[in-house]
Amino acid sequence: MSNPSFIYKYLTPEAALAVLGSQNLRFSKYTSFNDCFECWFTILPPSEIELRNYVSEKLDNIYNLKKFYIDYLLSLKNGERIFRQQAELYRNKGDNKKANSFEMGIEVQFRSQLTLYDYDVENLTDEIFFEFFKNNEKTFYCELLNILQLKSSEWNYIFSDSIKNIKTYIGCFSENKDHHLMVGHYTNGGKGLILEFDFHKLFSEFDVYRKIQYCDTPEAYKCIDIIKNNGLPIDFIKDKIILKKQKDWKYENEWRVVYETNSSSGEFVDVKIPQDSINSVLLGPYSSLGFARTVFLLTKQFYPTAKVKLLIRSHKKYDFIETAEIADLHHLEVMKTGIFSK
Repeated sequence: MSNPSFIYKYLTPEAALAVLGSQNLRFSKYTSFNDCFECWFTILPPSEIELRNYVSEKLDNIYNLKKFYIDYLLSLKNGERIFRQQAELYRNKGDNKKANSFEMGIEVQFRSQLTLYDYDVENLTDEIFFEFFKNNEKTFYCELLNILQLKSSEWNYIFSDSIKNIKTYIGCFSENKDHHLMVGHYTNGGKGLILEFDFHKLFSEFDVYRKIQYCDTPEAYKCIDIIKNNGLPIDFIKDKIILKKQKDWKYENEWRVVYETNSSSGEFVDVKIPQDSINSVLLGPYSSLGFARTVFLLTKQFYPTAKVKLLIRSHKKYDFIETAEIADLHHLEVMKTGIFSK
């Protein structure tokens, strides 16, 4: 797939003046975006075959799995302790019915979950764990699979939350020149503008840029690979989930630039625009004359090779028409207040 010649940035009036005046584009952390499923992903629990293969690769892997077993064992024992406290509390109040209910629940909710439940954690040595594995292999895998199923759900929330702290900022662009919905959503209903960039002059400044992949399901990472790698690889975040969105957004034809810096810890970072990268400035159909004048002057001051044009609405169909390049402020005023006015 070949890259487009031009790429577009839709801006509100306020953002447009900030960009043109500072010669910077604002990149954001994903947490400031409007998609509820931005950077959403799932962690897949292992199958029994994957778990068996992991153990068969190296016998020591059994002991790597022991920590998950012990963590779950501790949580069960903590739950039993709380239930016994509640049972004692109700027993002291004379409510034997509720006390018995808590005591009976201990067996179902805690004690029956793991074969090695009755072992004290400090006495659950590698030797005991390995002996259990040898003599109860099927039970071992069944119990570990249940534990890692829960662990996968837990990791989904832990890793999703930790991504917020990564100092990776995203610049969003579109192949669409004047998409109606995007004009409405991102230029304050046509009051702002669209910047037309030379794709190669702008994106050559960055190491990571790619077109968004639109799909039906979120990116998935295997739980067993997290165990192998001792965590979720940072490359998975930068190369996969940041560059993937659900199909509902496909109309945006979005490209993203991934930018990393240690100089900022906030939600945004400003990135310098190459002076010759802006090809055209397309003023929205509802842009005010005052705003248009300021845009024209800023463009000519900081981006002298860029053309300033108006987007106007066609009377024949639902479409925008791009005017000829505006030569000067007088020309702009005639265009904005003459026959092209709304």
